[in-house]
Amino acid sequence: MTLACYLCACTFAAAAEEGDKSSDPDRAAIALEALSRLKGIDLDTNPVVKTAVLNVLDQVRGTPQLVELVRDFKIKG
Repeated sequence: MTLACYLCACTFAAAAEEGDKSSDPDRAAIALEALSRLKGIDLDTNPVVKTAVLNVLDQVRGTPQLVELVRDFKIKG
């Protein structure tokens, strides 16, 4: 995982925690790109990234990107 990708995920998670529930497609695309570079990491040991992934899942519900995130991060349930 590169530092830049980790910082993108952290920034996204922080914005989400502050109540920014924007559905801006550009913002979601940037978050998806950052998270795609982090795929395969253990979300249980990376709570900031886990928060980011879960928030992005809400934004991409009903799209192929949801399936990709679930697959890449091995999300169950």
